[in-house]
Amino acid sequence: MITHLSTLHSGSDKRYASQLAYMDRIILLAGGTLTLTFTVVAAIGSRLSTGHPAQHVHVLIAACWLLVVTITTGLLSTPHIMLARQHAESTSALLIAETQLKLRLLEIPNVMPTTEQLNQISLVKATNVSELHKRSDTLARIFSSVAQLSLLITFIFLVIFIQSNVGLLLGSK
Repeated sequence: MITHLSTLHSGSDKRYASQLAYMDRIILLAGGTLTLTFTVVAAIGSRLSTGHPAQHVHVLIAACWLLVVTITTGLLSTPHIMLARQHAESTSALLIAETQLKLRLLEIPNVMPTTEQLNQISLVKATNVSELHKRSDTLARIFSSVAQLSLLITFIFLVIFIQSNVGLLLGSK
């Protein structure tokens, strides 16, 4: 009995789908935070006086750039997640074809290949799909990690900025 290819991918499809959904949420969160940051800057700008300038503006600028990094690396991770999924599907298809080929060889009358001869047949090793999968998966993980880390650092910077300018944000001087 041969397992149908679609049943082998159901678990990996869920993994890749959840990775894509997670990165989409990070990108949306970063975009919304960037928009909200500009709104807060506009509100602070309308309340500024020469005697009470905003403090730690450089931290706010760094936070905005980190949000851009978050969005960019999140967007860069998406195609690599999709490529990793495609390469995983190709690897599974090649393994199924290889297994079917070996079973057919064993069914040929008067021919009994040795275990060593059967082990020499490897469709996955004959292609570089496994290497491509590893590369795509590694790049997706790197971009995803950078996006998550930059978003975390951004929130820390924003908290520092808000804490040091709470008086301006609340309208007091």
